[in-house]
Formats: sequence, C-alpha cells, structure tokens
Amino acid sequence: MDVEAAQQIFSAGEHLEQAGKLEQALACYQQATKLYPEHYHYHYKLGNVLLQQEQLESAAESFRKAISLNNHDSWSHYALGEVLTQQQNLTAAIENYQQAISINPDFCWSHYNLARLYQQQNQLESAKACYQEAIRLKSDYFWSHYFLAEILTIFQDREQAIHHYQQVIELNPDFLKAYYPLARHLQQQGKLEAAADYYLRGIELKQSDFNIYYFLGETLVQLTRYTEAIDHCEAAIELQPNNLQAYFLLGLILLNQGDQEIAKYRDTAARQSTIFQVNLELGLAQAWQQQGETVESIKCCQKAIEIDPTAEMPYRILQHIAVENQDIEQGITFYQKISGLRSSSPLLWGNLGDLLTKQSRLTEAIDCYRTSCYQNTVNNYPQLAQLNWQQHKQKAPDFLVIGATKCGTTSLFFYLSQHSQILPPHKKEINFFNHNFEQGLTWYLSHFPAITDDIQYLTGEASPLYIYNDQVRERVKQLFPNTKIIVMLREPVSRTISEYYHAANHGLEQRSLGKIIEQETKRLATKPRGEALDNFGYLLNSIYIDRIEKWLTDFPSENILIIDSGLFFHQTDQVMQQVWEFLDLPAIAPPRNVRYNIGSYSPVHQEINQQLQEFFLPYNQELATYLDRKFSWQ
Repeated sequence: MDVEAAQQIFSAGEHLEQAGKLEQALACYQQATKLYPEHYHYHYKLGNVLLQQEQLESAAESFRKAISLNNHDSWSHYALGEVLTQQQNLTAAIENYQQAISINPDFCWSHYNLARLYQQQNQLESAKACYQEAIRLKSDYFWSHYFLAEILTIFQDREQAIHHYQQVIELNPDFLKAYYPLARHLQQQGKLEAAADYYLRGIELKQSDFNIYYFLGETLVQLTRYTEAIDHCEAAIELQPNNLQAYFLLGLILLNQGDQEIAKYRDTAARQSTIFQVNLELGLAQAWQQQGETVESIKCCQKAIEIDPTAEMPYRILQHIAVENQDIEQGITFYQKISGLRSSSPLLWGNLGDLLTKQSRLTEAIDCYRTSCYQNTVNNYPQLAQLNWQQHKQKAPDFLVIGATKCGTTSLFFYLSQHSQILPPHKKEINFFNHNFEQGLTWYLSHFPAITDDIQYLTGEASPLYIYNDQVRERVKQLFPNTKIIVMLREPVSRTISEYYHAANHGLEQRSLGKIIEQETKRLATKPRGEALDNFGYLLNSIYIDRIEKWLTDFPSENILIIDSGLFFHQTDQVMQQVWEFLDLPAIAPPRNVRYNIGSYSPVHQEINQQLQEFFLPYNQELATYLDRKFSWQ
C-alpha cells in the first residue's frame, strides 16, 4: 500500500476537479482508491465526480464504501441520499438524510432535501418540521419558504402561509409562483386591497395564469370596482375561452351593474365569436340562478340556444332548472320552434320530453326521448343508422351508478360514455326510481337507445341520489335484480364541504357550516341512526356504511362495484380497468383526465375540518371493517 503516492494522486484529482476536468479527476480518484482503499474520503470524492457525470450506480457504490469505512461521515450519507433520490429509492434516501442530520444537524441542505422527500410522500408534518429547521439554518433560501407555505396552506394555517409567501417575494421578487397563492390567502382573509395588489404585481411580471386574472376579477367585484373587474375577467376568458366559471363571474358583475349594462354588454358581445356570445348567456343564466331568479336564468339559456341551437351546455343547464307550472307551456313552445331547425341538438328532444312529462303528456314525451336517443347515438356512431332499430327498448339498463353525490359520478359517466359499446341515455340523471316511478316502465326505458337490447351494446344511467333512498333499492331489486350497480365514495369531509358549498353557491343554503354540524350531530344523538339517515343532511349523506350494507344485502356482491373517488381521480387508468372488467367490456384508455362539477370555494377553517374528521372517524372505521378494505382517505 503506497499511502504517500495515493495522497499525491488524490490531491491532483482535487485540483483537476476544481478546474472542471472531471474525466481526469475521475481517473486520479480511482487510482487513489486502488492504492489506499481504506481511506473513506477517497471513495467519497470519487462518488461525487461519478454523481456529477450521472453514473448513479457507480456513485452509490462509492458512497456506500465510504460509509462502510466511516459511518460517522455526514457528507457520505448526504451524498448517497442525493443519488438514491434520483434513483427513486425514496425510503433509503430518507434514511441516509436522517443519518446525515444525526451526525451534523447544522447542515441546512440535509433538512431541506429530507423535507422535499417527506412532502413527495405526503408526510406533511415531518416535511413541515424539516423546512422550518432548514429555514432556521439558512433563512435566505426562498424555496424553503415556498414549499413550507404550500404545506401550511394544506394545514389551513393561513397566517403563517402568508408570512412565508411574503418571504419568498422579498427574497426573489421575480418568482411568479408565489404571487397567486399569497393573493388568494389575503383575499380569503378579507384583505382585499392587499390581495388585489399582489394579483396585479403577478400580472406585471407577465403572469399568464387563468386563476390570477379570475380571482383578481373576483376580488375587484368584492371591492365594487366593476369596470376593472370586467377587464380582468375578459383576460381570464381570453386564456380559457370555454371556462364557464369566468363567464359566471362576468355574469355576476353585469348583474351588479344593472339591466342597462347587461344590454350594452350584449350589444358589444354580438360583434364577438358565437362561442363568446353563448357562454356570456350561460354565465348570466348561472348568475341569475344563484339569485333565485329562475325565469331570467331560463331566458338566458334560451337566448344562448337561439344564438347556436347546436350548443349542448344551454340544454344541460336547463335540465337542472326547476320550471314553474305557468312557464311549462312557454318552454314547450320554445323547443318546438327550435326543433324546426335542422341544426338543433339531440338534447332539445330530451328537454322537451321532460316538459311534456310535467304536463302528463307521456305519449308525446316518450316519442321525444326516443328521438333524442336515436339522434344522439347516430350522431356519435353514424354506422348504427344503417342497422334495423327496434322501436321500443324492452330490456333493463345494464348498469346503474347510484351515487354518492359530489363523488365524481359525472366524470365517471363521461368515461363510460366514451366506450364504443356503451350508448348512453339522453341525460346522465333520470331519477326514475325516486322521482318519476309513477311515469311507468315504458317511459323509463324510452330514455335509452333501443339498439342497446342487442347483446354487444350496453347502456345505463347515473343518478347519485339513488343510494340514499330505501324505496329506490327495493324498486330496482323488484324490476332489475341482475343490473350491475356502481357506487363512488369520496373522502367524507371533502364530500360534505363540497355539497354544502354547492348548495350555498346556488343560493339554496343560508346556514353556516358550523351550525349545520351542530344540528346534524344533535339529530344523530337524539334519534335512532336509521331514522336520522332517512332525512337529507350534508354530514348524514357522507355516512356510507348504512347505505352500502343495505345494497349489499339485497344484491349479490359480484354485481356491485365500489369505487374510491380519490383513487379514481389519481389513478384513473387503473380504476377504469376495474370498471371495464366489471362490465365485461374490452378496456379502452380514457381519452384524457377530466373532472366535472368541480366546486369553487375557500378552504374551511381548520377547527371545522378537525370537527368533521373526528365526526366521521368511527363511521369510516365501521365501513372499512364491513368491506374488509381500506380507502385512500384512511
């Protein structure tokens, strides 16, 4: 062993590495380790050069050798953690960073890198502590503040999140990503002028994010600065021309300005694209609906249809607007007038059928539903027009998506409808078994394409309220005992909050969430559970165990598929593979990941969130035990 020669060659390697001559430095370090293999630092330096050259396996081997010779060298543990991170061996990387910290707790980068890994693995408490320590050791590194602020946002510690986002901007004023979340927090705190300032500063830095324009517009509305709000709302629309949320905000702004401004804006919009004109009317329709003005909302949808009879969204919005008896005839007349246009949408016939049903004109309604199904089917699959269609569907629907509400059933139904062997009804939610049972079986089956009685085609509907109604279950069992049942279950806290804000944003709920928790908790405490669950409740609708138990009692388990909504949205391909197998269909890849009916609302206070978590814990445990499975939220 030539220790002195090894030292000389190693020193030469260091000079070469500093000069950027990595290949020559690598040769020197390799020679030094051969001459003196017991020197841990030679292996560490060799590993560093290999790491720079992205020779990860060899680098990891060198760092492990260094550690075997000196387990108390924090640098070797830290460097091995870097390599393992790049190799996606995160568990081992975490162990090495932890070891590096135990040896040298004052090196900020060990804490920072460990925090990043904890954050990636959703170990947020541990990540938070590591970022805080990294900031204590090096307070001028803006990324530590930024990622800590992200975690604090999840924990709903808004004050501290604001502090750290402000630190990010102070350290790096050109960092665009910090402006939007900081402004959003300030807006949610009611600090509207400060929020508007940060939104504007983000835009000045050439921010081209839809959200920053949209929420600036929302903030300016709250400040009653309507002219400016319109400008930024229009900028958001320019970035996402089909985002109805922006048109809804625009509609609210115009409603605040009054009928004269609405008329003037419509005149201006008439010189823009057809899409803009249609979406403007839809935004106004939703704004009127939020204020409980259903007649005005209907008028706006009808204006949109007059502009473009082929646009689907106006018909879809009209499906969910309750029509007063005195207005039904006007709606029927309107649809009959539009139906004379060859370019009208198949949805028109379905909506006309719904209005005729309200007048008990069932024969006419059934004809409309069949026309809607036929037109929609042959529009999507022209080759089916060549087949011999029977006039009446006679077989049961192949599947029912029975719930639960705000759990992703609309997105699932979209994916199902993309399969060439699934021909959907004229609308997603028919609600036959709960609201329309008296219309009769012929009326119900007319909603589905008659050609689906052919063995190679399937059809079904998705009515999320079915899961809550015992009578629905009994009726399905009586009429269609072999129909396959699909259930989607979402993490109960987020489902509850989503349903509450959906109602509040549409003017249907005036109570606070805290008051609702108090009332529904009391109802469960003072009544038998079964009796309490017979009534609507935001929390009660998220208690799944009782409903699931009843459906599994009445239907064979192999005919019921229970989907975890969290997994559905994060592992869509894998979950849809289960759905295709359940329906005995060849698998197709979803065309794109989409989410429909996403609510827009501020995060609830941490105390409310904690109350809900504690409330649902025993019911979640009961469900997991009964089904012998864990859900993504457990």
